Amino acid sequence: MAPPNTQLLIANNRKRPKVKGCYQCSRRRIDCDRQEPTCKKCTTKGLTCSGLGIRYRFNGSLASRGKLVGKTVPTTLSYGGETDTDTSSLINAKSRSSIISRRKAPSPTLKQKYTARHEQKPRSRSDNRRMTPQWLSSSTNSRIMENKEDTTVIVKRSLNHVDGETQYLMQYFAEHIAPAAAVIDRGWNGFRDLLLPYAEIEPFVRRAIAAVSRQHIILRLGGDFASDIREYNGLISELVARSKVFAPNQDIPSLIVLLLLHYRETVSGGNGFKYLYGSLKSLPDLTIQNSLPGQLFELARFVNIQILRLRLFAEPLFDEADGKQYLSVHRTRCFEFLRFCQSLHPEYEELMKLLFAAVTLACEAYIRRACFDPPSNEAAHLIETFRQLVQRVKSYGNVVGQNLLAWPFFVMAAESSTQEDRDFFLNELQSLYEATGYRSALRGVETIRNMWQAGLNTRWTSLLGGYDQFLIM
Repeated sequence: MAPPNTQLLIANNRKRPKVKGCYQCSRRRIDCDRQEPTCKKCTTKGLTCSGLGIRYRFNGSLASRGKLVGKTVPTTLSYGGETDTDTSSLINAKSRSSIISRRKAPSPTLKQKYTARHEQKPRSRSDNRRMTPQWLSSSTNSRIMENKEDTTVIVKRSLNHVDGETQYLMQYFAEHIAPAAAVIDRGWNGFRDLLLPYAEIEPFVRRAIAAVSRQHIILRLGGDFASDIREYNGLISELVARSKVFAPNQDIPSLIVLLLLHYRETVSGGNGFKYLYGSLKSLPDLTIQNSLPGQLFELARFVNIQILRLRLFAEPLFDEADGKQYLSVHRTRCFEFLRFCQSLHPEYEELMKLLFAAVTLACEAYIRRACFDPPSNEAAHLIETFRQLVQRVKSYGNVVGQNLLAWPFFVMAAESSTQEDRDFFLNELQSLYEATGYRSALRGVETIRNMWQAGLNTRWTSLLGGYDQFLIM
């Protein structure tokens, strides 16, 4: 057995396991704490941390070796694929004529482009396109169509203008917020495939997406509430400033930000809903100009559909009188978000019928209660039918966006009179919170219990609104 001093010497000579951290900590020869999106050691020193992702070694932002020498190498995110460039960035000059000829090919329609995820190959970076200034300024028919037989290497536009923390928050939005907001979370998702690419070229929208993700992270894991509130107030101030410059119903970035801030309210379950929705409610419908470029036209149409969806669920929570009027008159028009999804997913026709029926039943239950206030036992057949629909929807697994039935669950829970029905809907809302982390589901449970304490002699629809308004959808 070796003497104790020898054992200590051997232990001291052993190499420590190498911990791969950020590039800045590596340059300073210190152990990185590997925090994401930026490490605390860099943040404390006031350094810009590159994070733990792949770091490309450039000379002046150009590749220094290999087939991309002299060409800009992209930094891409997984949610949106790669950016389009013009033919001047093609390495193989001989194939330029074929690229130009393919520009004349018509672009596929939405229905042709997007199919069910289980029928597709795994999503890759080249499967989707991002919005770039060139993309938005050109018409749909002038886009470059990819050809699998063409071996030309196309050098894409870099994302160096987006800092590492914001890229992390945008990726977080794609993975945690967008799936819950979708009607059917398969294949194409407008929140991921339209809003995120547009945010890459529109800083105002990018800040709003980061604010939604940051709020979700803080409520789940903790964080700096003060900086989050400052960023939120900054977005509100910019909305006010832009409203004095642009026509409110034509300013697409502001409408997107207003829509995203409502989703932030569903994440936080806060009381800012009455102020946000009060602003949105006063705006005229979005004016979609036919002269808009193809992808921007699709974005404007998608935003308009989502605003109608928001109003369908928010108006009844905002005020009883306006809510029953809005549901009675505009319900069919607001169901466009379901019809739009059905056009993208014809293979889920039966599921879409169930979703139409479930949302329609919840709307009818609200209108009956607000207009006629019938005895509670008369709603028993509606509740039983709704529960059967929910069970059939659940048989499709995780195909349906998790938050789609949040508002119907809330309405039918408030309408319930038996303990079995009440427990069923409260459990659904609790499960929704556990799956998504959206605090609005917990606020819904709390509000419903307060309604039940008010007694059956009070219309629960009349108890909505007031100082503690919240948004669930």
